[in-house]
Amino acid sequence: MEDTLAFQVYQLLSLNGINMDKRELVFQIKSHPSYPSLHAVTGVLDHFNFDNLALDVPVTSEVLEQLPPCFLAQVRRDGHEVFAVVTRMDTDYLVSFSAKERIQLTASQFLEAFTGILVAVEKSKEEESYTPQRKRVQNALYLLTVVGILGWFIWIFPGTLELVFMAVAVIGFLFSYAIIQQEQGVETSLGNAFCSGISEQRNCIAVVQSEGGTLFGKLKLSTSSVVYFSGLLLSGLFLIIGNGEFNALYLLSIIALPITIYSIYYQWVVTKKWCALCLGIVAVLWLTVGISTGATWGSPLFEFQVKDILAVSVGFLAATAFWLWLLPNYELLKRLQQIKIEAFRFKRNFHLFKGLLDKSQPISTEIQDSQELVFGNKHALLSVTVVTNPFCGHCKAVHTLIKDLLKKHNDKVKIIIRFGVNSDISDSNGTIVALRLLELFNTKGANVCLEAMHDIYGGVSIGEWLNKWGTCTKEEHYLNFLKRGTDWTREHQINFTPEILVNGRSYPKEYKRSDLIYFIEELEETCCGSKTTATATSEIV
Repeated sequence: MEDTLAFQVYQLLSLNGINMDKRELVFQIKSHPSYPSLHAVTGVLDHFNFDNLALDVPVTSEVLEQLPPCFLAQVRRDGHEVFAVVTRMDTDYLVSFSAKERIQLTASQFLEAFTGILVAVEKSKEEESYTPQRKRVQNALYLLTVVGILGWFIWIFPGTLELVFMAVAVIGFLFSYAIIQQEQGVETSLGNAFCSGISEQRNCIAVVQSEGGTLFGKLKLSTSSVVYFSGLLLSGLFLIIGNGEFNALYLLSIIALPITIYSIYYQWVVTKKWCALCLGIVAVLWLTVGISTGATWGSPLFEFQVKDILAVSVGFLAATAFWLWLLPNYELLKRLQQIKIEAFRFKRNFHLFKGLLDKSQPISTEIQDSQELVFGNKHALLSVTVVTNPFCGHCKAVHTLIKDLLKKHNDKVKIIIRFGVNSDISDSNGTIVALRLLELFNTKGANVCLEAMHDIYGGVSIGEWLNKWGTCTKEEHYLNFLKRGTDWTREHQINFTPEILVNGRSYPKEYKRSDLIYFIEELEETCCGSKTTATATSEIV
């Protein structure tokens, strides 16, 4: 089933008016090393730059009145402490544990269950939209497709009974697809509406995954159902296009009737549990039988034209081939997604990263009396030194990393930019740009210098860049500082760019450079811990 914690965080964001791509949110939460914990929630919210606050507050009515209208809270339930999204409703509180489980409590009842631990979020004015452009285009295409199909149906409008038959088949297809989604552990609105809650009498998953949920021990009823209704729809479309008769489809719907009797018997007698979606499909099949009977009443049912039989055959063959190809690949995709989540969770384990980082010998990254580029918090204990070249192709991705670090962790990290250019050749493009960046930083400030760096690393040609930013006006002065940096790179044998040093230690090659952003908080906490320990030791001495 859908991840409960991810659902809660998504609902919390939605109720606070924050847009978020649900699939990306689920992936980030489930791949977090501390999942499923409160730290995973706050870590992901920080990752997406959403304003959030985790608190442990006194459990009193006075404090409760001061809390935001919607927040994620830890509550006691059945002897366990679990998370739930809490929404204030006048004097009562709606507590949502999942898409299926919600309870409404009075203020006093909620206080009895509330542990005092909560996470609150707030939509900031600078909050970005995390709904990708591709998703918006995809939704627009879906809408246009539906409108187009409906318009086409209106244009060629078949007989009323044929149209009703096709509409009922669409409903059957939706029910069948919802069952397949339930089997794969994916929640849908239709599945939640029919299969919400599990009791002794009702359990959709128990029914569809039981032995009776397959025919001849191999073919799942859910697969048979979605193939059947897909075949009806495709065949119906072919018949409408070819101006054929629906008699063959009417006959097929009557032939399928015994399956409904088997399904009811199996749920009632064998599993002794009911699947509401399965019963919905049974109802749809009976509806198609009723429509078929009404459409063929008083006329011969077994009169078919060859072209109609061919259209129905092609429709069902196409539906069968498509689903037999799609379902195994869909299941494989789900397994690969789970493997990806586990791999990312393993890779983002800070202790593994720190172990690899500590394997390299630390070097001093300080250069006395240097006017080089230093961004972020100049007094931060966590220092990231980046050796880069404005004309290095791989350095562009590292510059993007620098932008992200400054955006998310500006107060936690000091970023030193050191140029790996040949300073002995003063008229080379690399030296010219590096000198001008040094001058911009020291005369115009960090923001102007960053803007100029965005341009040159963003693909602006050297000619356009020089027209906009000009050349260094004090070349000899800044060349001295540039050479100090290049001499440092030669001394420590840093011959290739980009190179990243974290507090003087070489960034592990086992990790992508962009992965650094996931470890900034832990690295900063480690630095602070080291400082605290060192201070305490000096005081004892």
